Amino acid sequence: NTYEWAMRSFFGRLNLGWDDRYLLEVNLRADGSSRFNKNNRWGYFPSFSGAWRLSEEAFMEDTRSWLDNLKLKASYGAVGNDNLGTYYAYQGLYATGMNNYRDPGVMVSRLSNKDLKWETNLQFNVGLDFAVFNKLSGSVEWFSRKSKDLLFTLPMAPSTGMSGIDRNIGDVKNQGVEFSLNYAAISNKDFKWTIDLNGTSYKNR
Repeated sequence: NTYEWAMRSFFGRLNLGWDDRYLLEVNLRADGSSRFNKNNRWGYFPSFSGAWRLSEEAFMEDTRSWLDNLKLKASYGAVGNDNLGTYYAYQGLYATGMNNYRDPGVMVSRLSNKDLKWETNLQFNVGLDFAVFNKLSGSVEWFSRKSKDLLFTLPMAPSTGMSGIDRNIGDVKNQGVEFSLNYAAISNKDFKWTIDLNGTSYKNR
């Protein structure tokens, strides 16, 4: 037996920063997978992120004695998934060895689906990073993640002679809030002790 599978990917990245206050990053990724028909082989997945360091602005000068960092951030992006557990997801396949005594036999072992395409995960985040008194730092973030065109095997009735067919089925959405806190309780040249706390609350549909 020989099994072959291939992926080809290209990506580009652009980073922009100005005066250590305004930060922007743009990414574009293109993935081609042999698991999909040539009409759906390529998926294109962009992402964008930006941040604004408010603590570096002139109007925040009065806070610099106690405010070490204050940054707003946001990001949006997409990634793809082609993993169905088979190298030949869209192709119709046949199995040999289904013989009738001396007569050789061949049977359909996989139904074709040329409409299969990339599963896509879309994620949006917006949050705030902070640090005060050179002791306490942390972040608070709201996120929303949606997975669409999920790749699954759709079960079929046994009377069809097939157990299932691969399809893009359903969507999943998660959204919620997460936070993290870090407190430098003791920090000197001989001993350091930090206390960390984090938590997440989310809903799934």
